[in-house]
Amino acid sequence: MRMVHLRVYAVAMCAAGLAACSRGANPSADSAGGTVVPPSSTAIDTGLATGAGPKTGILVATNEHVGRYLTDANGRALYMFTKDKKDSSTCVDACAKAWPPYTETQAATASDTSLDKTKFSTAKRTDSQPQVSYNGRPLYLYQDDTAPGDMKGASKKEFGGEWYLVSPEGKKITAKGMMGKMDSTMHKAGAAIDTMTQKTKNAVKKP
Repeated sequence: MRMVHLRVYAVAMCAAGLAACSRGANPSADSAGGTVVPPSSTAIDTGLATGAGPKTGILVATNEHVGRYLTDANGRALYMFTKDKKDSSTCVDACAKAWPPYTETQAATASDTSLDKTKFSTAKRTDSQPQVSYNGRPLYLYQDDTAPGDMKGASKKEFGGEWYLVSPEGKKITAKGMMGKMDSTMHKAGAAIDTMTQKTKNAVKKP
């Protein structure tokens, strides 16, 4: 019975350690529903010759956990809101303060050359801001993203809908990759503890 208690305690400690590491990689993973997506290994692909990157427009970044996603010219992630309709934004007032609409007027002409220019349009807003829409999805920044590679709003639930990163094809990125890796790590940790426990039992049985 003591060995069982030790094994349960070890698994709990392992899970707590992984959760702490995840919060360190993404401090926004809280009760609001944000999914942990580490900003590590993020690279920006301007789609242009070296040294000729655009000062405006949308870029494409690559992250090892979510793949390729859209950012503004400064490398800040761009998001879509599931509550929005095609080319029509529902995020205003307090929502727009937390999730500022992306309003780059030259997005259609100065963006990454790999993006489909026919997917650019202007979303309708009640405050008349010229919000950029891509593939029918109004685009937003997130106030807690303060540096290139930050994606603290990924899969966050807020203001009556969910927020997702956007792929170069204009589709939402659900960012499940990191959670899958955590599950795999937990499974391996549990298997290692099982092996250690069995070895200990065998050692105790020996005269």
